[in-house]
Amino acid sequence: METLDRLDTGNQERLLEKGSDLVFYAFDEYGRLEHYARITASIPEAHAHGHRCVSLTLHWGGDDMRRFVERDMGVFGGLPDAVERLREEWPNRPIWWERDGSIPGVEDGITLDELRGSELLARLRRDTERNMRICGIAGEDAQSEADQRTLESVGLRISQPTLFDMFEEYVIAGIERLRDAGEPDEAVRAWERQSYRLLLRSVSPRHASEETGSKG
Repeated sequence: METLDRLDTGNQERLLEKGSDLVFYAFDEYGRLEHYARITASIPEAHAHGHRCVSLTLHWGGDDMRRFVERDMGVFGGLPDAVERLREEWPNRPIWWERDGSIPGVEDGITLDELRGSELLARLRRDTERNMRICGIAGEDAQSEADQRTLESVGLRISQPTLFDMFEEYVIAGIERLRDAGEPDEAVRAWERQSYRLLLRSVSPRHASEETGSKG
């Protein structure tokens, strides 16, 4: 996420034409999200003939501090025109942007730090999903139930990862610790799979808040 003065309109406009979008954020004096906007490429037929068109949609903060009101601002001849209109709508305030942004929640009053935190968790979620694919670990399925029974049979339980754990190689460290303790290979593999599943739930938008157990 960067400030609007660091927006390279030429480069970002080309990326818009390839399917990306841009999300912009405006915050109040307390650092809470007040409005946001999205700019997307518009009219593919026009792009085929060399005309660059983008559409701008504003989302104004609602009075109840929970809902945003959408306003279609129409189509502009290019990204610079749409950005200039955005500056006119949100004068005298810092504007932040990111490519392919997602609005967590979407709730009025979320802070800039919380948005950045959401960005970090999204990156962590993608990394966890990639690691699970590499290890051949599926999500919640019959194997998950079998893994849980395996862990129970040897007295192992999984701890809800702390925020610090999430950004460390805590699964790999846990595997090494269990092997050093002489735990059976089957139990170690089950612990690895269940730990990745719990980590993925923990960083997903609607994760389970209950612990599935703690390592004894």
